[in-house]
Amino acid sequence: MNKNQLSAFLQKGNRTTWCVFALLALLTFVKCVIFQWEVYHSIMISSLWRDPLSFWSFWLPKIGISLFIASFVFFGKHNYWTVVLQLFIDTWMLANMFYLRSNGILFNGFTFTMASNMDGFWSSIWALFQWKDIIPFLLTIIYLLILYFLNKAGKHFAWKAGLVVLLVAILMNWFAFALVKQFSVQFYKHGMGKEEHSTFYYMKYNPFAYSYRMSLQPMNKDYGFDNFSVIHGFIYVMLDYCHNVHEMNSPYVLTDEEQTIAQQFRGTNTELTYDDLLLIIIVESLESWTIDPTILPHLTHFMETHPVLYAKYLKSQIVGGSSADGQMIINTGVLPIQQGATCFRYPYVTYPSLINRRDSAVTILTHSANCWNQAVMGEAYGYDTTIEGTVEDSILSERIINYAEHNYQTIQGITIASHVPFNFADRSALKLPEDMPTHMSKYLRCLNWTDEGLGYLFERIDSIPQLANATILITGDHTIFWKDKRDEFSSYCEKKNLSYQPQKGYVPLIVYSPKKISKSIVVEDICYQMDIYPTILSLIGAEDYYWQGFGVNLMDSTARHNRSITEEDAYILSDKLIRSNWFATQP
Repeated sequence: MNKNQLSAFLQKGNRTTWCVFALLALLTFVKCVIFQWEVYHSIMISSLWRDPLSFWSFWLPKIGISLFIASFVFFGKHNYWTVVLQLFIDTWMLANMFYLRSNGILFNGFTFTMASNMDGFWSSIWALFQWKDIIPFLLTIIYLLILYFLNKAGKHFAWKAGLVVLLVAILMNWFAFALVKQFSVQFYKHGMGKEEHSTFYYMKYNPFAYSYRMSLQPMNKDYGFDNFSVIHGFIYVMLDYCHNVHEMNSPYVLTDEEQTIAQQFRGTNTELTYDDLLLIIIVESLESWTIDPTILPHLTHFMETHPVLYAKYLKSQIVGGSSADGQMIINTGVLPIQQGATCFRYPYVTYPSLINRRDSAVTILTHSANCWNQAVMGEAYGYDTTIEGTVEDSILSERIINYAEHNYQTIQGITIASHVPFNFADRSALKLPEDMPTHMSKYLRCLNWTDEGLGYLFERIDSIPQLANATILITGDHTIFWKDKRDEFSSYCEKKNLSYQPQKGYVPLIVYSPKKISKSIVVEDICYQMDIYPTILSLIGAEDYYWQGFGVNLMDSTARHNRSITEEDAYILSDKLIRSNWFATQP
């Protein structure tokens, strides 16, 4: 069939309309499958004969949403709106892939509000780009070219056919929801033995339900995406955003039981009598396995020549706010909210703090104060001043020393060089094997560059009285690599017989406090970031401070093995304390 014959064929009846419909439905369906594969590396083919229920609960929503979208071509004369829609789907897919690679979860309702925190960090986002990400856009371009040819053949309205297809698509979607409900109940009844929670888990799989999500953060990417589609996911995110805005405007009210539990973590002393300097240094993305003299020679030398508390394995407890969450945990002793970034959702509630009742406290940044809402949150944590930086970790030491010599009581310094995409790797003189995995090599060299800058501070500590008597905390805000990367790095290190082994992802904590730590202490237990706050309280003699935090003093081995609250319960209660603005009611 030549071009003229094809045009003549399409001009009869509604053939062009049906062709556009089929093409659009197929294109949308293929993109849903591509997204599913990229996120979960599975498209459930083998389940057709192993578990038909799960197979159809997976495929029907993707077929249903594709038919639903395509059905609207029957109701209009022009079809170019479908190209705009496809470009929107492509962009939505790409944004989710970037967010997944960066944070391990897909978009949620508050991701949109976090765009301003990327001031100066857009290179970190584009560093996550992979060439395969352009495939959906290429498919859209091919679709546009075919659509241009089909439109030349003419197009007719087909209301009756469109209504029938639309009705079938709607019924297919709702039937898919029913299948997912049965699948989730069956899975948790037989797989988990939690029949009584079947309704709970159904809510997890329903993209239009936003209740019961608090304890599902580790499974957040399942929301509206796993058993449904990337397009259903957009609907979920929009509804979830509206729900969360309503939630923000309607503070949570603690139950009597929750009030009682929270009171157990209160002290009676509202004043800090610690007169020496408290210095907090947060090193961007610092993981425990990098505490090695080859990578961090100045820090490890300081640890070898000074009595320090060294906790090797702190579990990172960030949720939706990455670096901001880590900073919040250290400064407040509470954990972040379970949905969205705390620094954007609740910047103006009252937070407990190490320094709420101390004078002259400063945060020194090496990036913009707009990032992670730093200026506002610094004030919320009790800092008088937030100093924007020069994006040079090498200058951070000089600034810390300057404020220390001016008798500031609390200084918080935050580095930036080891942030993705590791732009400062070339500044380092560290020699690494040429065949080392690229991300590993760049990350280590960036940390080495940061260590070089902090080396000046470590060298001056003994000669500056304010620093010599200070309590100095050095830790990371969070880990940076997912398990697959650490496994790759570990395999390489074992092969090369290197001293550092990246197989476990933890944050280290190094604390120097000469008046309380006279001999080095090494904590080998797996602990938590929430333990940093009560450990500092103990070191500065504030064990009965008005807020003691959910963690434990890491110098107390008995407390480490006898916690009064589990991590899961601490997450849930912290979320409620923040949303209810509970600390505003406490003296």
